[in-house]
Amino acid sequence: MDSVQPENNMKVYLHGPLDSPTNRALFYNTKYWDDFAKIIILEPSHEIGDELREKLTEHQINFLSKNNFVLDKEFDGIYEEGIHIVPSNIHGLQDRIAEYGSNSKYYIFDTANLEPLNIFDSINRIKDNSNCTFFTSLWYEFPNKKFDFGFLLRKFISNRIVFQHYHCNDIFKKTPKQYRMDLSIRNFPQKDERIELLNSLRNHAKENIYLRVNDYYVNRMRELREFATEHTNTDKLTQYKHEFFILDKIESNVVKTSNLVAGIQDHIGTLKLYEVTLSSDIQIMFESNQNTLYKTDPIGYCNITEKTIDNLLIEKPFIICSKVAYVFLTMMGFETYEEELGIDYTDVFDNFDLTVRKLKENIIRISELPEDEYQIMLSKLMEKSAKNRQKCLEYIENNSILENIINNKI
Repeated sequence: MDSVQPENNMKVYLHGPLDSPTNRALFYNTKYWDDFAKIIILEPSHEIGDELREKLTEHQINFLSKNNFVLDKEFDGIYEEGIHIVPSNIHGLQDRIAEYGSNSKYYIFDTANLEPLNIFDSINRIKDNSNCTFFTSLWYEFPNKKFDFGFLLRKFISNRIVFQHYHCNDIFKKTPKQYRMDLSIRNFPQKDERIELLNSLRNHAKENIYLRVNDYYVNRMRELREFATEHTNTDKLTQYKHEFFILDKIESNVVKTSNLVAGIQDHIGTLKLYEVTLSSDIQIMFESNQNTLYKTDPIGYCNITEKTIDNLLIEKPFIICSKVAYVFLTMMGFETYEEELGIDYTDVFDNFDLTVRKLKENIIRISELPEDEYQIMLSKLMEKSAKNRQKCLEYIENNSILENIINNKI
């Protein structure tokens, strides 16, 4: 299908809530921001009163009209000719977009998630439609798939996934740390590298290394084992035999949270900040995708998540355990701390069968540094981490997506 060339006077449909994290990330630091911010700040206010609310409604109508925006909260206009900003999960809208999309342009942002390519790849009807442009968290670009790290940062701050780490960098720098390094694991099923390194470091029993397992997946796998046993479901007992075996091995490192948040999958940024980030000087950092997956499909598993972003924003140095993170950071111009830590990541990731062993050797070496040498190294690390945060701030402020969409430059 030939790509449509929208005219500048085409209507721009803003689907879903006006104050969505996607819209916040798109409008931030543009010529529209002051009016947009006024609306989203005052609209939920009960203090504004009826008279001023009517004025605010007029202000919103005028703002939308003069800029050719159409607010479509319920997606009723998804098939209308124009430019469409789709911020939320499109679910059953694929067929309508494929059918009516010949005279329109669709910019789909819900695929900019924290997890990998599956969402983009599963939308078969429209993923190859030249009138549909996807913004994803995968940093390889294709003709109709874009990556903008500044947008991801703004969106993840807006939806509060990384907000605490963005906001609390001064607190991190001023807080005395109990440990030199920490390895914190949340998701362990089918994440063998993390568990292997955890067990290996636990065997060394270094008091200046904090080893922690969040109970979310522990609870899930424990309940699954019990339920599958109760109902004699041998398929599940066999499928997750390895994970069920691991449960008992990691029990001593599990940090329990409240039963009231049991089963809630959302990332709790404040809990991570307090219990993990502020616990140590340096994080032992795994990204979501295992090295073996990245090796088999470096495009499909090249996404970056809050695991890396949190540390960049809060100025916490880290030891990189995932090649996908190392390649991304290098490509985007971030500091990787190789010289300061004395870690050769080319060697670490040369053979994935040896990666965990080489990481462990470097971690133990750093844990055994004399205190004066360690403090000199830490001071150098903090200088580099400040540069990483500053680079993130530059990405955040550099925002041209909306203007480029409207002017048909994307």
